[in-house]
Amino acid sequence: MKEFGAGEPGPGVPQNPALRYYGRGSSILRPITPLILCIAAASLPAIAASGPALNVDAGAARHPISPDIYGINDYGDNGLAQTMRIPVNRWGGDAATRYNWLNDTYNSASDWWFETQIYNSDASKLPDGSAFDLFEEKNLSTRTKTIGTVPMLDWRTRARDASCSYSVSKYGPQQKQSPDRGGDCGNGYKPDGSTQIANDPKDASVPTDSSYQKQWVEYLVTKYAHAFRGGVQIWNLDNEPDWWCCVHQDIHPSYSTYDEILSRGLTYAQMIKSVDSTALVTGPVAAGWLGYFYSTTDFFSGWSTAPHQYWDNPVDRNAHGGVPLIEWYMQQMRKYEQQHGQRLLDYVDLHAYIAPNYCTNPNESKTCTSIGFGEAGSDALNTLRLTSTREFWDPNYTVPNNADIVLASADGKSAKAEPPRLIPRMLEWVKNDYPGTKTAITEYNWGALDDITGAIAQADIMGIFGREGLDLATLWGPPAAAKPGDNGAPPTPAQPGVYAFAIFLNYDGAGGRFGDTSVSATTGNPDQLSVFAAQRSDGALTVLVLNKTTGDLSSTVGLASFKAAGTAQVWRYSKANLNAIVRQNDATVGNAGIAATFPAYSMTLFVIPQQATSAKPVITAVQSAASYDAHAVSPGEIIILKGSNLGPGTISGAALTADGNFLTDSAAGVRVLFDGVPARLVYELNTQTAAIVPYFVALQPTTHIAVEYNGMRSDAFPMNVAAAVPAIFTSDYSGKGQGSILNDPKYGYAVNSPQHPAHAGDIVSIFATGEGQSYPPGVDGRIAIDIYPKPAATCTVKIGGVAAKTTWCAAAPHLTAGLLQVNAVVPSGVSGNSVTVVIEMGGVPSQAEVTMSVH
Repeated sequence: MKEFGAGEPGPGVPQNPALRYYGRGSSILRPITPLILCIAAASLPAIAASGPALNVDAGAARHPISPDIYGINDYGDNGLAQTMRIPVNRWGGDAATRYNWLNDTYNSASDWWFETQIYNSDASKLPDGSAFDLFEEKNLSTRTKTIGTVPMLDWRTRARDASCSYSVSKYGPQQKQSPDRGGDCGNGYKPDGSTQIANDPKDASVPTDSSYQKQWVEYLVTKYAHAFRGGVQIWNLDNEPDWWCCVHQDIHPSYSTYDEILSRGLTYAQMIKSVDSTALVTGPVAAGWLGYFYSTTDFFSGWSTAPHQYWDNPVDRNAHGGVPLIEWYMQQMRKYEQQHGQRLLDYVDLHAYIAPNYCTNPNESKTCTSIGFGEAGSDALNTLRLTSTREFWDPNYTVPNNADIVLASADGKSAKAEPPRLIPRMLEWVKNDYPGTKTAITEYNWGALDDITGAIAQADIMGIFGREGLDLATLWGPPAAAKPGDNGAPPTPAQPGVYAFAIFLNYDGAGGRFGDTSVSATTGNPDQLSVFAAQRSDGALTVLVLNKTTGDLSSTVGLASFKAAGTAQVWRYSKANLNAIVRQNDATVGNAGIAATFPAYSMTLFVIPQQATSAKPVITAVQSAASYDAHAVSPGEIIILKGSNLGPGTISGAALTADGNFLTDSAAGVRVLFDGVPARLVYELNTQTAAIVPYFVALQPTTHIAVEYNGMRSDAFPMNVAAAVPAIFTSDYSGKGQGSILNDPKYGYAVNSPQHPAHAGDIVSIFATGEGQSYPPGVDGRIAIDIYPKPAATCTVKIGGVAAKTTWCAAAPHLTAGLLQVNAVVPSGVSGNSVTVVIEMGGVPSQAEVTMSVH
């Protein structure tokens, strides 16, 4: 529609000749009045249509929301970690099946001409510094769980070379040949496009078995600790076995079977558990709907038998009692546990590539494309994307234009459309086939993450995951976060899909999060307005409303079983500003709830405070626990928060988790949050509480600290973040004078003092904090009993102004991460009861007033 400028008539508003006779008295009112009314009406805001009824009951359908449903697949994470803390990051996909950990290579398989690919050009330190190591270290630094993928096929990438599986010079011309490597790599099919070439796997691969992958898991445990101490926590049993035959045809040309998938799964799961019994295992990592119910042998058998349907001749399934593949797999894993007393399968893991097809001409299948990974488009396409999220839960929703999402009849002669209702279906499998198993969807993509419609669909899916009780999910192909411009170019804004994650994980830029306990939230029409609700640990009720339509809708959000205090914060992402979640005017919470208008294509989050049950904590200062200086905080630093109502009236000391591996992040009713994430606690008291700054704060120049006590949360207290702010502990807790220093062990580790001085040539142990990032990356609150991270910055010591040789600068053994021990040799020529001691981290010195005794 044309937009009309000043002085231009709009459509239906002709130039009125009476305007030329404005001097003829009151007669002007008659011809001008219709025009005035028309102009006035045009200036009024559009009246929003009435939306469906929305109701939230905080006392009903309560269950925990797993934080692991907001995960991604991406080795680099597309910059999302700079915006919010992503809880889970998966190393997976086709490349993971062919990963060789020792030489840091993989084969690109059918995705790219079966070529050997090299991740890291520097092979001098391998396996240290491999792509997977860097992936794990990035996750450690952001307090993100790692999902690794253990390859299970019989071949691994051969060497760091330019080999490929189908060399044209060896096997002759092929249907398609690569644009690189001189065009020598083909797609494995002869020019007729149907005859598959029988290659020699040794062209680009070497034989392997579980012992080789066992060495990898052992290496990772040695370097980064066992899973329960912060190492690699979850392992996929390979990737999409239903398509090994076709993606990896050069090393696995045969069709996979029930027995093969189970046998390989048992072998490799046993291997993982033998090295790290605390690691969690997911399987079978099926690619999609077909692989939920049949093996590859089944659906190729069906395709080769008239009427050529994948479900028509399930020879493999029939040989296994007619039980669908996923259920049979779970039953066999359960049987293994019953026979051996060990659980090998922790998650049933599927890929949810079950999106509908959008057809520009329903009568022509060639005009149909999946909305998965697709772009935004017409209103009809966008509506399909936004409404098809019903596939994850709705028992009455069948998938439009996707003939594969069916179930065969009992006699196998026909099939009818089947509502996927994927999450309830998975939960039923767990209940019936292997109780106690968790549920995971480690790949899915609903497309258009560069558009607000795709962002709303993504938010809807994550809301569904939380409401329906899924345990783990990782998006394939995450959206890109904002990036600064290069060489003076303007910055690149974040894709809208980023804000789908942020509305749950960081809606206010200060760590504001959606609640962690799901509560009942219902809508009269989820295709217009969907609604999700949860309660946070501070008692606040969070309600997310998504408008999936092209028009504004007005509804009242009814509230039950909740006593609100004051007004509700309102946060919104909409077309009005695609570069931020914007705080709106606070909303009144009335007896009927909250009345609101939801703009077309928008996300609206209400944060409704609960009536106070105790005094609100107040932070007045943040200081180093060693120097007592108020300054910027650094990753891993032990700090003291001062104020009121920060904890109990009597001090509560440090507590360990049940396994003894970490300080707890909740004690005596207290939690300390950094950007919404709980920190490890050192002690709790009403006027001051001590905590350890999480390592992930290094991602941003500022962090926001809050204290929760007995369900009440303080306002956020912003603090700048520095790379390092080293400080030495002192014996009288003043931050000055005699340092907390132990003398040489030959004197029995006596505490340094004028009565017990050190001597030139002795090794003394100095205890400090604030050293910043470490290597390998520090794990928040972990007790140092096998891994002793060292500061990433250069560590130096001066005693009496003289440089002292350091023999150890790393985590203090048997104490918490963040407590640094520096062992230094007392230089000759210094003496006295007040000899200064200074440590430096990357050139940043500790406080100047710390001393020790040297005779």
